[in-house]
Amino acid sequence: ASGLFELADGKAQESISEAAHAYYGAALWGAETNDPELRDFSRLLLALEARAGRTYWRVDGGAYAEKSFKPFAAANVVVAVVGALDLSATTWFGAAAAYSVLVNFLPFSAAAPGGVLGGEETFAFA
Repeated sequence: ASGLFELADGKAQESISEAAHAYYGAALWGAETNDPELRDFSRLLLALEARAGRTYWRVDGGAYAEKSFKPFAAANVVVAVVGALDLSATTWFGAAAAYSVLVNFLPFSAAAPGGVLGGEETFAFA
């Protein structure tokens, strides 16, 4: 999220949706051009990115089950920005809970049933 410039607490990443959809697009291109190596490698990257999303951007367990993250997890549904030394529930364009959720889901596509962070379950926010 911080691009070339470091933030006060180190480098940061805002969501995984861009990377996940890039891998999905590459997998589609591999399928369209009959390039199974590109298709399969892109699918692997997409699976790894989705797993990272479930681990680091959702707060219902995973990386944030430890005691030090419980206050953050109690107050937030997802992480908007994962920093080198901190977490944030706000995005570059606002602090509304909807922004934190949507930045992790957009764009909606077949790459991510239930959203990039999703899985079989649904999840909502207030």
